[in-house]
Amino acid sequence: MKFMGEVAKILSPSKKVLMPDLDAGCSLEKSCKVGPFKHFISKVDNPFVLTYINSSVEVKAVSDSICTSSSAEKIIRNIPADKTIVFGPDRYLGDYLQKKNREKYGNLERDLYRP
Repeated sequence: MKFMGEVAKILSPSKKVLMPDLDAGCSLEKSCKVGPFKHFISKVDNPFVLTYINSSVEVKAVSDSICTSSSAEKIIRNIPADKTIVFGPDRYLGDYLQKKNREKYGNLERDLYRP
């Protein structure tokens, strides 16, 4: 998948990253285009943009942090309370995080990016 190759190159820029199939894609990555995502972010007051690892390097570039399913809750617990969390593009992980963190981040539901 393209996003995996991009992450590997970012983490190890001096290494050669081989991608056997350049057409191998991910539905989450393809569903979250940077233009609409940036527009969505622009409508949120004081955003903290947290994106799932399965997103393009362009989407990661407009994010404050990226997460995996195992790191998302820990990251959310450390986001300052005055920030509005914008999470995307995985709506199922976003729904789960919203339910687990409803008391602290009641605005998470409004600011889930649902491509």
